[in-house]
Amino acid sequence: MDASAESTSPTAPEPVLEGEEAVIAALLARSRLREGDLVRARRLQEETGGGLLDLLARLGLVSERDHAESCAEVLGVPLLALREVPESAPELAETQALSPRFLKQFHLCVLGQGDGRLDLWMADPFNEPRGQ
Repeated sequence: MDASAESTSPTAPEPVLEGEEAVIAALLARSRLREGDLVRARRLQEETGGGLLDLLARLGLVSERDHAESCAEVLGVPLLALREVPESAPELAETQALSPRFLKQFHLCVLGQGDGRLDLWMADPFNEPRGQ
């Protein structure tokens, strides 16, 4: 087959990545994670279980900042600086009140409300709560 035929042949579409895998792909694309380190971490994850992103952080292979930036990029949401987070939770209407237990269980913090929406901060949007 000549080179011109190769360039016009259809290619398979890229698979759509979700959750942790999308964040890991973003980390790799931004050169914040090396492929060899990822392979090593996946092997260790098979032995120990748990979330791969958590393991990468515990091993020191990905910084919390790089993890957060990649999550924000994948989700298409802004990454807030600490100075942008209110010092105390805003008062919510009774119909929008969330129990402290719920907020703690899912690692959420209420930032504000308006226009029929509730703005939340999430510690790790791809991390499933323990025991779930």
